[in-house]
Amino acid sequence: FDKRKKANAEAYANYIVRIHAGENGDTPAIDLYTPEDLRVFLGKGDQKAKLLWPHSMTAVPYDGETQLAARTLAAKMNSDTAKMQVIVTVTHGKPIEFAKQCFHDRNAFQQRASTGVAMAMDTRDPMINVVRTIEAEVKAARGAILWKSRQMPKKGSQFIAAASFMRTATIYLAYGISGVQMQTAESPPGLSEAEFTERAVLWFGKVIDKCSAFMRDRDSYVTSSPAVWAALGAMGHPLMKPDVKDKLTLNTIADGLVAKLSDVVWKKSDRWVGIAVKSTATGYSFAGGAKDTGSIAFKALDDQHDDNYQRIRQVAITHAQAA
Repeated sequence: FDKRKKANAEAYANYIVRIHAGENGDTPAIDLYTPEDLRVFLGKGDQKAKLLWPHSMTAVPYDGETQLAARTLAAKMNSDTAKMQVIVTVTHGKPIEFAKQCFHDRNAFQQRASTGVAMAMDTRDPMINVVRTIEAEVKAARGAILWKSRQMPKKGSQFIAAASFMRTATIYLAYGISGVQMQTAESPPGLSEAEFTERAVLWFGKVIDKCSAFMRDRDSYVTSSPAVWAALGAMGHPLMKPDVKDKLTLNTIADGLVAKLSDVVWKKSDRWVGIAVKSTATGYSFAGGAKDTGSIAFKALDDQHDDNYQRIRQVAITHAQAA
């Protein structure tokens, strides 16, 4: 195994251990191959068929080798996983060329579900669960979050964000701008998943209500870019203080934070170059993702002392006109 596949086997082993502990999950069949023609005894009635496996025989997996390695690792982590039932198929008595072709075909023709579709089915990721709740409870977000792709379409006004953008923004909400370093995340310290979800719905509900019209028009505005979504999430981080539990107080804090967006000029223009867009020969295109410019966009939206704070606001035009 190369380094990547070893890491995958370790992650798979942890997954098997969690399934054994009761989490929802499943593993596919392991497909073994041997050129030897094995004897099969067909059962009669309720009897099961039996395959005679010589002790000296070695079989190789032409599909499922990572799972096979993972099960060995899982047994070292928790010996009880070795007692789990595993579905195995055995192809025998076929020439090696047959097995090679099967290996090729499995790898060449099998297509994994897109990351977005797989993400939509994930019920373990707490941040994805929060995104689902936001979509269900915020009116302007219903049916407006794109799940089938990690990237937004270039045309159309149906969506305000890809689910991957929203997930990243939710991590930034939980952990602030330092969330850029996180690939996986739990609810922030001191808050239960239910409390965090409630505050996320409160914050993103106000943001989406204020900005959804701009988010739906990607041709004209920067508001639906990955960097801006990350920044919008980080802006709500003050709501994560576990000692603040009063709903009226939380609502007041959220109103104060979202008020900073009131005079932002979201239209694509030079004022956003280096923050959320880059200038091209044909206009403007989004510049990088959350990790690339999310912190720059956050300071521009949130920090009154940042040079870009006035640059992206209406007051910048007023000053220029006055001059």
